[in-house]
Amino acid sequence: MSLLVLGKIALVVFLVLGCSALVISYLRRRPKGGPQPLSDPNASGYLDLYGGRVAPTPLPEWVTWDETSGQDGTGEDPDAGASRRGL
Repeated sequence: MSLLVLGKIALVVFLVLGCSALVISYLRRRPKGGPQPLSDPNASGYLDLYGGRVAPTPLPEWVTWDETSGQDGTGEDPDAGASRRGL
């Protein structure tokens, strides 16, 4: 066998052993039963987001506009489509 073939075999063995060492160390160090829930009262908003709940957000002002009269009573959009023009 040539040196090139031996080098390729050594590289594959090195990569397999390295990956297996990383997987084994991860499996040994992870907490039993998954991540433990946090109970910090000051972090309740963050923990709600971490748990999958959506944070309450205020509605934008355009939600309350009257579609027929517009905000200024002219029947036009007060921005006149500025957001669509990229302004």
